[in-house]
Formats: sequence, structure tokens, C-alpha cells
Amino acid sequence: MKLWLGRQIFATDNELQTSVQNWLKTQAAAFYDEGIGKLVPHYDKCMNRNGDYVEKYESQLSYVLGTLCNSQETLAIVVHVLVSDADSEIVSEIQDFALNWILLKLLDEKNGSLARFLWEQPPLKLRKIAAKFSSFSSYYIDSLIQCASSLSLEYENCTKCWKKRVSMTEVTLEYRDILEHFKVLLCVEDELCKTIRNHLSSLLAHETKTSIWRDICSNVLS
Repeated sequence: MKLWLGRQIFATDNELQTSVQNWLKTQAAAFYDEGIGKLVPHYDKCMNRNGDYVEKYESQLSYVLGTLCNSQETLAIVVHVLVSDADSEIVSEIQDFALNWILLKLLDEKNGSLARFLWEQPPLKLRKIAAKFSSFSSYYIDSLIQCASSLSLEYENCTKCWKKRVSMTEVTLEYRDILEHFKVLLCVEDELCKTIRNHLSSLLAHETKTSIWRDICSNVLS
């Protein structure tokens, strides 16, 4: 799939990521510096007098993010805004604002285009975002737990299998996909890995012999 950013076209995901990184360092950073960034050091003092000024720029940034979510091609840019390195305070604040905006949209539209696109991303990319942002980590873990808990136990040719339920209101995942997400989350020994292990241990402690969590833990925990 060809990806667009502005009038530029990119053949690969890596090319797009590089371009988004440059965009964050230049245009987006300049935009933020002229707007919210100037008020951040004196935010409390300025809110009463210039609250509308802050709201104006946050509204514009929201509009940009909303526009990017209108097509599959530009949705990729939203994800790259989060995985790009934040090498300045301004870029970091843009990412924080973008993440909060994205999480609100995900919670409001559980089966919207952004949610479906997000779960189509490689687990390693989602792990990178989760390791950077604790709020996304919470959303990611809770969503995986919800997807796994919604699976139903069936038997095919006397073989046990977990089946995905079809939902019109939220994204659901196949059992094998849930396993892959958990395996990737546990692939690096860091705080995120520790959090996942604690969650799985807690879930396992309260389940029966035929529970989904016994099967998942037996496959992902060494």
C-alpha cells in the first residue's frame, strides 16, 4: 500500500516513519512552539486571561488528528507520531496531546476506523508505544484481557479450541493473535513485561482448569 503525507508518497513504512519524524521536528514543532508551547511555562498564570488561546491551538491539533483518521493511508501517520522519538520538549508535548486524543477516540469509538487500524499494526509497534506511554499501556492490556475473556470454548473433532465472538461494537481478536500480542509484550525484560506477568499471574490465580488464562499462560510464560 502506498502511503501519503501531504503531497509526498512513500512506498514503505520506514520511509513514512522518517518523514513523520522530520515533520515532528519542523512543522509540528514550530506550530506547537507558536501556540501551546509558549504558554506552557506560565500555563497557570495565562489560563484565566488566555484560555481561549490555548483552546484554539488544541482545537487545531485535534482537527489535524481527526483529518488524519479519515483514511487508511493517513491513519499510518497517527501511529508514527507516537512511535517517533521525542527529542525535544515540544515534540514530547505534541505526542502527549495526540495520545490523549487517540485514547479518547478509541474509548468513544471501540469499533471505529482508528481502533480497527490500530489492531492491524504489528504487535512490536504497539509494544513500543505501550513502553513509552503508561496510559496506552493500560488501554492495550485491558483490551487484550477483554478480547481473551470474550473467547468461547468449543470442541472441533474432540480438540479444544477458543473461538472469537463477532461484535459490531468493538474490535475482537482471534486466539492466536492474542497469544502473539502477549508473547511480544513479554519479549523484553522491562517494566512493561513485569506488569504483564503480574496481570497474567493474577488472572491465573482466580481461574479454573478450563480457563482461557491457563491456556494463554502455558503458551506465553516460560
